[in-house]
Amino acid sequence: MLAKVRRALQIHKMVRAGELVLVAVSGGPDSSALLHALWTLQQEFGYQLQAAHINHLLRGEEALADSDYVRELAAQLQIPVMFASINVGFFAHLWGQSIQVAARRLRYSCLHWMAKNCGANKIALGHHRDDQAETVLFRFLRGTGLDGLGGMKPVLQDRLIRPLLWVSKGEITEYLRQHRLSSRQDSSNEKRIYTRNKIRLELIPHLEKEYNARFQEAAVRLADLCREEADFLNELAWNNLQAAELRDDKQEVLQAFDLLRMQAAPRSLLRRMVRMAFQKASTGKSLQAVHVENVVRLLEHGQTGEEISLPYGIIIQREAKRLVFLDIHRISAPGIPVTQLPIPGRLELPGGVIIKAEIRVFPPGRALQWVQAKACPQMAVLDYHSVQLPLVVRSRLPGDRFRPLGQGGSKKLQDFLVDSKVPHRMRNNIPVCLDQRGIVWLAGYQIDERVKVGPESQKIIVLQLNSPSSSSAD
Repeated sequence: MLAKVRRALQIHKMVRAGELVLVAVSGGPDSSALLHALWTLQQEFGYQLQAAHINHLLRGEEALADSDYVRELAAQLQIPVMFASINVGFFAHLWGQSIQVAARRLRYSCLHWMAKNCGANKIALGHHRDDQAETVLFRFLRGTGLDGLGGMKPVLQDRLIRPLLWVSKGEITEYLRQHRLSSRQDSSNEKRIYTRNKIRLELIPHLEKEYNARFQEAAVRLADLCREEADFLNELAWNNLQAAELRDDKQEVLQAFDLLRMQAAPRSLLRRMVRMAFQKASTGKSLQAVHVENVVRLLEHGQTGEEISLPYGIIIQREAKRLVFLDIHRISAPGIPVTQLPIPGRLELPGGVIIKAEIRVFPPGRALQWVQAKACPQMAVLDYHSVQLPLVVRSRLPGDRFRPLGQGGSKKLQDFLVDSKVPHRMRNNIPVCLDQRGIVWLAGYQIDERVKVGPESQKIIVLQLNSPSSSSAD
């Protein structure tokens, strides 16, 4: 075992001389063997050791006995030890997560906190070869990709190290026997209510018995191969992503990329490029597979102006020549103050947009014909007697609803804008025209069913959305 640990430290450059390594020690056989092995190799590699023990407050007296054991082992090896307690049950309930998921999340967070407080450069974890095989199989059953089949990394974020990753459980047991080391057993590891425990206690033994007696070796070999190939693809993806990146100094733009360069990448790289771009935009957050596929679909089949919302307040928008990552919290939205629209008359809005209003009168039946001939998105024609004056113009507000013409029912304005693929950063600057009963026109898009011109209409209100240089309606 010691030779494998030495080789892992060397090949993967896990530690440097002078570094302080924080060793996570639960008291179980794996972490106990890890602490002893690293202590044995300490002078050879020139690092210093600090032990860390975390009580998850789940196993009562059994957990307290674990803490006592770690204290004694660390004292024997003359290694300083830090202790911490976490109420995993409380946080699992608070977050709505399983005990195992919450425990893992809290444990890693606590280890990083302990490392920061003691000045440790690395955190050593006791995951071994059998854990790696279990992880690969667990992820395979969930439908993972190449990165997932790579299993646990020997070195993660240049801080977490796993020196036992190529050491089997049997080798750990023999190492403890040779060095006359005792260890503690976590009774929860035998509970078959947890998926990972069932894989370890039932599925892997079945595979070894019926299909391949050396299944775990094969799984670890697969992980090594997948990890190497994934690293190669990630390097290619990163280079492609950097080549596609464009400069944009607008405060709401997190990143911008050349659309054609992104589209030219094969899907195997494109997915990775999307994940990397999101990770950079979100300062390290991960993106789920379903969101990655949505972005790929936007790149391959989306329309100009189309956008999708991603976690952590990030919006991705497809422009004519760019793919843009936007921060919803930075989007500038000055909006439009509530202002009365004179009829007839004109109203200039922020940004120089102008709405002109006039009244026209037609013989019976002619008004509808005129509307049908002149209809365009920039014009709204309203039945005068269906409108309750005065009209006002403002920005959208939460809860706004209207009945878009021809769509058969009431709809949230927000949903209409999403369905119409209106970019998020434009939505607060779209004029919303209202009478005393509600919305009559979403300027540039649609009027409300209530105020449409019918066969009996004679008197109409014509609203025209113009830039300052545009001419008025006919």
